[in-house]
Amino acid sequence: MIAIYRENPTVTVRDKLLALAANPGLPVTNALGSAFVEWKTDRILPAIIRIMLASSSYPRRRDTEPDERAVGQAHAQRIGKAVAAELAWLSGQGEEPGWPTLPPWLTRPKRYLQLPGFTAEKPRKRRVEPPDAYANEQRLGEIVSHLVPLTVGTLPDWLLPLTKHLMAWTLSANASEDEEREPEGRPFTWNGLFFDYLGILCAALPHEEVVVSLVQPITELGDEAFHDGMASLLRGFDRAVLSSNATKPAYPAAMRIALAERLKNTRNYKQLNWRKEFTTEIHAADALTAMFFQRSGILQTRRPSVPDNWQGLEAVMPTLTGLATGAASSGYLAVLFLDLIETSRRPALLPYLLEALGAWCSAYGPDTSFWVSHDIGGRVCRWLKDVLSDDATGVLDSSQVKALVDSLDILVQAGVTSAREIEELLVVGTRHS
Repeated sequence: MIAIYRENPTVTVRDKLLALAANPGLPVTNALGSAFVEWKTDRILPAIIRIMLASSSYPRRRDTEPDERAVGQAHAQRIGKAVAAELAWLSGQGEEPGWPTLPPWLTRPKRYLQLPGFTAEKPRKRRVEPPDAYANEQRLGEIVSHLVPLTVGTLPDWLLPLTKHLMAWTLSANASEDEEREPEGRPFTWNGLFFDYLGILCAALPHEEVVVSLVQPITELGDEAFHDGMASLLRGFDRAVLSSNATKPAYPAAMRIALAERLKNTRNYKQLNWRKEFTTEIHAADALTAMFFQRSGILQTRRPSVPDNWQGLEAVMPTLTGLATGAASSGYLAVLFLDLIETSRRPALLPYLLEALGAWCSAYGPDTSFWVSHDIGGRVCRWLKDVLSDDATGVLDSSQVKALVDSLDILVQAGVTSAREIEELLVVGTRHS
């Protein structure tokens, strides 16, 4: 049908495509989604997307067969009206329909821990009827994944309003406005696909609009939902920044700057500052690895997604160094920092390594477990050796040289033998300068 419409875009074929958009099957959804790019400037595209969104809401099961049949008929009538409204608009006989309202996410009463010996009567929880319908997050995710190619080049006028519409539903599905209730789970499949798309779209929009309309609302979510959302958002944003055809932002580092302050205020990050561990909570781990340009996955590759000697690294290093030094006791952050800076062995990054090294020395002192057992000291010295061997000591001022010498003394005390080589390079470099 898509091929026929491409060759001969008649009203008859168009109407059949609109009817197909109401089919909830994922193969049909993906087949139509494959044509989104070629329909980018065609009025049929927003009409098809609206029908897809409307048909992604299903009625909840009822206890009796008559009730089940009644809600099924009402659902079919609702979809039929949505298709008819789009046909009327495309034919010039009606106004353009608005974006369909998705049903609210199911919530449950908040759960509280009760201390042993507490005998006061529990407050009675008010009963809340579940929504009449529920949204199929898998189909919604498939739909939004086909919006990604539309972010390349000139954006359709309706794409940003649609994104804000979906953002409002996403936020409510991840955080209940009722203080006595909380979401029944969260739409994890939808979150991953939507925030990934959102990150790619953010790269094509002005930074001020991105922060106010799209990023700021995410920072107001609870810690767990924020961690998951920002991880997918950053990875989508990075894909756009590093790709060859996507629209590039004017200031790529601005996204991480906007998210870093909220990240520092999470409970997990504050705990990292006083726990000397090389682990962290799973949702926070995904957010931190995304912050340091690493891919998602239970088994980390420990290879950041940026290319070697990427010039854009210098712009984000102040923010990432601030995260590493703000929780200097965290071995987890130290490893992420070293994984990233090892991709670029350039003198311009020396000040950032020195700042992180000084913070680790203050937090750990000559701790053999940190410096030797986890090879933090060895990795630092190998990076310094590669950079300083190019006679890069000239980029350091006297205060930085002194700070580096003091840090190397601590590494020597911890048993990092390669620190002696760095001290000799400093002596040679100082004489030459």
